[in-house]
Amino acid sequence: LVTILFSNYMNRQDLITNILDAMTTVKRGMFAYAGTLQGSHLLTHGQIEMLFAIYHHQPIGSAKLAKLIYVTPGAISQSIDTLVELGYVSRTIDTTDRRKQILTLSAKGLTHCDRILAHRQQVFKEVMSVMSNAELEQWHAIQQKIIAHLRTLNAVEQSSKDQNA
Repeated sequence: LVTILFSNYMNRQDLITNILDAMTTVKRGMFAYAGTLQGSHLLTHGQIEMLFAIYHHQPIGSAKLAKLIYVTPGAISQSIDTLVELGYVSRTIDTTDRRKQILTLSAKGLTHCDRILAHRQQVFKEVMSVMSNAELEQWHAIQQKIIAHLRTLNAVEQSSKDQNA
């Protein structure tokens, strides 16, 4: 019934615009609600996401990290410098190629990620309590479909760049 009502009043572009606006609102609301964890105010959202990418993929090179989170190597370098200075990340030189850096989380970084992860899960559980299991399953399926499509689009884009290089 909801789908029928929306389709009667909105075209596809309007729906996409509304979904994009809602995604932005949800993301900002989640960050605001979850941002109460002590110590996280020192880091930007991007730096926290870098910490989690390192957390899940360590040890990882800075170039691979840049590709993983869709940012430029320069952006990685600047943010990693701050994370190293704050004691969250350890940076070593790759013994097989001195031009490459290997990134791992320090003990402080691991502890902080564990605290953030536990806090995020608690917050997300609270926020998602308004949704039924069926709604959560549907949302998960939609997200997985979008993620798979984004991976395909990014692979095609990278292939095109490689051919033009």
